[in-house]
Amino acid sequence: MTARGLVSRNALKIRLVIATVVLLAASACASYNCAFDVAHHPDPISIHVEDGVVYGQNYIACFLIDGVIHKEYIPECAYRYYYDRQARRAAAGMQP
Repeated sequence: MTARGLVSRNALKIRLVIATVVLLAASACASYNCAFDVAHHPDPISIHVEDGVVYGQNYIACFLIDGVIHKEYIPECAYRYYYDRQARRAAAGMQP
């Protein structure tokens, strides 16, 4: 085997290892727990998205619980649930 063939095989192995590490890291982020319990939280008084420093976007909801406003970071699926729910209520002519 020539030295050139050996170098290209090692480069291929290194690329495969790097690709595997990147895919594992991406899958770890994708499996973020999306089990936010919307049944045990009241309807939020506001929801919004902020640009994050590391992860792109942060989803934030403000809840009024026992007369105190609580700001919580919520997963994207909960944000979509609350946003769709508010949009349906607005379309039906109800107060959000």
